[in-house]
This record gives sequence, C-alpha cells and structure tokens, in this order.
Amino acid sequence: GYTYRKMEEQGLLIPVTGLDVKYHKPARYDDEIIIFTRIAAFSGLRLNYEYDVRRMSEEPDEHMAIGERVWSTDESLPGERLVTGSTQHVWVNGDWKPVRLDKAASELYSALEKVWLSGKG
Repeated sequence: GYTYRKMEEQGLLIPVTGLDVKYHKPARYDDEIIIFTRIAAFSGLRLNYEYDVRRMSEEPDEHMAIGERVWSTDESLPGERLVTGSTQHVWVNGDWKPVRLDKAASELYSALEKVWLSGKG
C-alpha cells in the first residue's frame, strides 16, 4: 500500500547494494510465473528481500492476489521453483546520504515492520 513514487516524493530512495541469485530451472514462453517476495531483514537503515520465482501449473488461487497473502518462512510455496535470490538495500535521501527510516518516514517504517513481523510467523 506504499508506492515507490510516494517514497520518492518524501525524499527517500532505497538503492540495491547487493544481489544474490540462483537459477534452478528455466522459464519458457507462455509459462505462468509468480514471484514470492519476503522481507528477510529489516532495520531503520537497511532492508533485505528474498525472492522465490515459481512456475504455476494452474491458475493462481484468489488467495494469491497481489499483496493480499503473507507467506511464512516455514510454509511451502506452490509451483515449481525456477529462481531464488535476495537483494540488499539501504535507505538514502535525495543527496544519496544514508537516513534512518524510523526518523525520516515513521509511517512507512511502521508499515514495513508490521509486514516483516507477520512474515516471520
């Protein structure tokens, strides 16, 4: 519920500082894929995501609609694994100086913290 554009309008950027990726199997034309994303680590200064790209053998259920389902770390994901990876990010201002999100945008910090804590279940 918080767009990147809204973050930029608040003078916040979150550039990628690191990337890890592992290719397990290729995707083919016309494959239906879904990308599962979870917050792996979170603080006022940094944010890390983990990704799991899956080929869906059937149409995704309604409960997999964008942004409406939180998957816990110990829950098995549907579909066939194609790619796994992670990205590391740091919060910066418009001058590319590190900022603490909890001080610069407390509403966004609280929203991310809530998502992060719910995904740890």
